[in-house]
Amino acid sequence: MNKTLSKTSYLQGLKCSKFMWLNKHMKTVMDPISTGDIARIETGKDIGKLARQLFQNGVLVPDSIFDVEERVTYTSDLINSGIETIFEATFSFNNVQVRIDILNKVSDGYEIYEVKSKKWTKKLNTSQKAIKELIDDISIQYYVLNGLGINVTETFLTCLDGEYVRDASIKVNKMFKNISTTEEVIKLQDSIPQNIELFINTLDSEENPDFKICSGCSKCSYKKYCWQDMPEFPVFSLLTISKKAFELYDKDIKAVEDIPNDYEFTSEAKKFIRDHWKNKTELFINSDKVGEALAKLRYPLFHLDFETFQSQVPIYKDTSPGQIIPFQYSLHIEERNNTLIHKEYLAEEPSIDPREDLICNLIKHMQGDSSVVVYSNYEANTLQRLADEFPQYANELILIKNRIWDLAEIFQKRHIYFYQLKTKYSLKDVMPILVPKMSTKYLDLKESGSVSFGEEASNAFIQLMTERDKTVIDSIREGLLEYCKLDTESMVESLRAVIELNSTKG
Repeated sequence: MNKTLSKTSYLQGLKCSKFMWLNKHMKTVMDPISTGDIARIETGKDIGKLARQLFQNGVLVPDSIFDVEERVTYTSDLINSGIETIFEATFSFNNVQVRIDILNKVSDGYEIYEVKSKKWTKKLNTSQKAIKELIDDISIQYYVLNGLGINVTETFLTCLDGEYVRDASIKVNKMFKNISTTEEVIKLQDSIPQNIELFINTLDSEENPDFKICSGCSKCSYKKYCWQDMPEFPVFSLLTISKKAFELYDKDIKAVEDIPNDYEFTSEAKKFIRDHWKNKTELFINSDKVGEALAKLRYPLFHLDFETFQSQVPIYKDTSPGQIIPFQYSLHIEERNNTLIHKEYLAEEPSIDPREDLICNLIKHMQGDSSVVVYSNYEANTLQRLADEFPQYANELILIKNRIWDLAEIFQKRHIYFYQLKTKYSLKDVMPILVPKMSTKYLDLKESGSVSFGEEASNAFIQLMTERDKTVIDSIREGLLEYCKLDTESMVESLRAVIELNSTKG
């Protein structure tokens, strides 16, 4: 019987014992890891390496040592030889194994530094749920060292400082912020032995543990497996994973269509969705409201879509950790007779901040005062950020922003509603119903291995920063241009479909 618990398994157990069990016994049922998840993992590793520069003369326990006991011995030898700072120090106590990002010796003991790629801002504090989960990570490290008789004087959560602004080069000592977590970590110590025993027993059991749906299900990589017996539209999808939903679920009311007619909803929108899903109303359209929205359009229409990326480690001068950087846009200009002109921008040299060049091209391409068609508030927010970051262009950018007409509002406000949308209204959800031919084009991009959604576009542009093979560079650029062009083409076709629907039903 396996009596060893890794730090990762311990943290998984705190969130969901079923996730922890599945991750050991049935990992094959996990959803495939996405390219975005891979990119985030690599970012975390890079930030961990950068944080080591905060301490001079530190020694790394190398990843090439796979055996845990060998890592523990290697760590012990470093301590006994007088090494003051150890990276990835490995310890084992009471059947728990931990690695410590940075272990630093001080006069009366050791400090623990847990490095995270999270951006620390003034809005955060150690009592918030997201931060508590990070403190759980440190608490099990403290527990193991304390159990081994190693005096831990202080523990720190090492995050990226949200107020840091990069100069010509990275200043590592300014980019990171150390938040003391010692008090919070000590408060958690009494509960840890009981947790360890529970988690080890759960892992060693051959029985798939019972579990209760929780807020973590929504983004869990095992959701498809755990929810396989759920109805197509469960109550948790409409009412969220909340007390109200559990009240129904515990009464064996699991599907939205089974919610009683006399149920008191907290909003008319939820009742509206329930009723249409229950009755399978193919199409609902409020022609008056749709007509009012369409009447505000001023031709020629400028269908606009931005692509952006975020880097936790700022790449360009005068940028901060996690800052959103637009690097591309597509623009379809549509005359009233349906004539289309396409314009586009994609940064030529990814190593150079693309924002000012993008702004200048955008202003040139968007002359006039007619409507700028977007889907969601992302483009408006991007324009506002650019105006704030480049005040010399603020007037022109705000004028463009003020011309925005948001197609998403028609679906968000459910002036047009298909029951198949459930609670969603994104363009990618609306398209298969409204203009299925466009949805097929995205599937074609995916099957060809090209860029087919926003996160892939961001990762592709980041890849261009280090890619040296011209053939690969040309292929990535072609994929980015094709994908972004398809986004605005989709808005053109979606708006035309809305106009046609309204004229037919009006």
